[in-house]
Amino acid sequence: YSAMRKLFREVLELEWSFKKLPRPRKERQLPELISKKEVRQIIKSCPLKKHQTILITLYATGLRSSELCNLQLDDIDAERLQFRIRKGKGSKDRYVEMPVELLNLLREYYRAYRPKEYLFTNQGKNARWPNRTAQHAIKTAKKSAAVLQRVTAHVFRHCYATHHLEGGTNLVYLKDQMGHSNLSTTAKYIRLCKEYPKRVNHPIVDMKIVYRQKKR
Repeated sequence: YSAMRKLFREVLELEWSFKKLPRPRKERQLPELISKKEVRQIIKSCPLKKHQTILITLYATGLRSSELCNLQLDDIDAERLQFRIRKGKGSKDRYVEMPVELLNLLREYYRAYRPKEYLFTNQGKNARWPNRTAQHAIKTAKKSAAVLQRVTAHVFRHCYATHHLEGGTNLVYLKDQMGHSNLSTTAKYIRLCKEYPKRVNHPIVDMKIVYRQKKR
């Protein structure tokens, strides 16, 4: 399609329209997902505290695995309960909120492992954790938990979004947290929700309007 469009526009200098050669439709596959119970089983089955901390951080923030591995200690804002994500997808920076429970866990993790620059490092090294090592930790814990579905770091991201929406989290807020450019990308997770709460509070309900009586 792109080659034909370039031929028409730049070589033959002819008018190009979508009707000449329609672009093939992309296959739309639903993201893979596991339940809250299975997420808990996998985290519980991690053999190391470091692995548990990594998986909980993925599930509690919805970070991509590359974003997680790039986290540095000075990216943590304990006062505002935020992570600063540097150069995420599309080379965009953003802030991601964390629950206070995660902050408490990270403090325990820091006391146990004493990382120096990157939050998650290889044992005995100051180098960042490789993405493949994070994936291996998930694979090992999944096997121990006897979860049959395919589970990756990105599945944890899908679970973060879907479980948030099922709990009533605002869609626009979730879009910003996940670093999506378009709201439609975040909205696809609504199709995965077993129950999606539709809270409709019409503003006119709270307006105490004195209506005029009809004149005779």
